[in-house]
Amino acid sequence: LLYKNRTYKIKDNTNVGNQILNKLTNSLDMFSNGSQWEADEVFWRNKNIEEYSSFWKNSTPKIEKILREENIYENKKYSKTAAIHFRCSDSPFNRQPKYTLLSLEFYDFVTDIINKTEGIEEIVFINCSDWKAHYLAKEKCTEYINVIADRISEKTSIKITKNPICLPVKETYEIMLGSKILVNSGSSFSFVPGMLKGKN
Repeated sequence: LLYKNRTYKIKDNTNVGNQILNKLTNSLDMFSNGSQWEADEVFWRNKNIEEYSSFWKNSTPKIEKILREENIYENKKYSKTAAIHFRCSDSPFNRQPKYTLLSLEFYDFVTDIINKTEGIEEIVFINCSDWKAHYLAKEKCTEYINVIADRISEKTSIKITKNPICLPVKETYEIMLGSKILVNSGSSFSFVPGMLKGKN
């Protein structure tokens, strides 16, 4: 997301979440003093979890305004889906310790929530596994997603579409916003639209 002459322009890369956070904090170089994504990171260390929560709760209308100015709205076609976003391409293979693949137990937890939510007819996977990735990383990401799909299918009768959805930012955000449930696996890309979903 680029900001110029008071107009927003979306650029198709996975730094969109960071760009939106920059806009929310009016910072051109917020990462010089540490990231603000997680409550235990440098920016928040002398503050507390309530301030972190308040920051994001108070930012929700601003996030919505940014997306609306880009004509990004929920895709109602996905209103009966649970969308699971995987960050698996450059990460976790670039040795950034904060980016890891989540465990099978996490997806057991996710599946339990999906099963308890009325009206879910499909689970869809969102993942662009070739973004800045070596071809071996793409293969490993595909293997990982297949393992997760198999695990989820053992625990639910809901249809699973595991062919990764890999679309431009606008369409991807519209799916995330339109889904009944959005699952974030540790990525600012899905964290941002997730803030607009309330308890879903």
